[in-house]
Amino acid sequence: MLPSVSVAYTVLLVIRTQMWTQIMDLVPDLAAGRRTSVTVLGAKSSKLLLLALIVAEALLAVTCFNDTILSVFEILGVLMVTVEVVFQEKLSVEKMKLTGIVNNAAGFVLLVYCWLNKVFLT
Repeated sequence: MLPSVSVAYTVLLVIRTQMWTQIMDLVPDLAAGRRTSVTVLGAKSSKLLLLALIVAEALLAVTCFNDTILSVFEILGVLMVTVEVVFQEKLSVEKMKLTGIVNNAAGFVLLVYCWLNKVFLT
C-alpha cells in the first residue's frame, strides 16, 4: 500500500494536470459551448488555481520525498506556471502542442525514474 503522502501527491498531480489541460482547451471549449471547470472559473482564476495546486504539489514533493530530480521537476513546473500567470502569455496552437509534447515526455521519463527508484514508497 502506498503511503498517504504518495496518495495526496498523486491526487494533486491529477487535478493539476486536468486544470492545465482544460486551460489549454479554453478557447475551443468556449467556442463549442462546453461547460468545464475552466470555462466556469475563467482564464485568470483558473490559472491562479493551477498555480496554487502546483505550488502545493511541489511543496509536498520537496518536503516529503527527499528526491532531487523530482524536486527539480516540480520547481520547474512552478516556474512555468508562474511565468504564464504573471505574463498572461497567449500560446499559439503550435506552442501548446510543443508544450504538451515536452511536458508529456518529461513526465513519462520522471514517472519511470520514480518507479524504478521507488521514490513514492519512501
